[in-house]
Amino acid sequence: ANTNILTTQQNFVEAAEVVVPASGSVTVTGRIGDSQGLCDYPDVFTLRIPSGGADLSVRPSECDSRADARYDFALRSAGGNTLATGDRNAEGCPFITRNGAQRLPEGQYFIEMDYDPLEPSDVSNYSVLFGVTP
Repeated sequence: ANTNILTTQQNFVEAAEVVVPASGSVTVTGRIGDSQGLCDYPDVFTLRIPSGGADLSVRPSECDSRADARYDFALRSAGGNTLATGDRNAEGCPFITRNGAQRLPEGQYFIEMDYDPLEPSDVSNYSVLFGVTP
């Protein structure tokens, strides 16, 4: 798996582009929150599903239920419509999986990662695994 370190992006216009190999995964690390308590909006990533469509998975690269339970994922279309919100596994960690009948057609998509801090000044480092399978 490849690893990308990205700066925080908070909206669909400035979304951080995630480039996943044709059939593979990439891990994105970053930081969300603000020690001044001024950052209360999600990080946003964009990725492109190739011609023919693909399965998509998004999850923390390692599940730490204490920390990861404070994250939520949402999958949005290029127009901003919500296609899926994150589920939680048995440990409480968020994930999005679109496969089989729910596989995504070719196009641009956005993943919104929201964070619920314990305190307004909380800052959290994250590591998210994006997987695409044609």
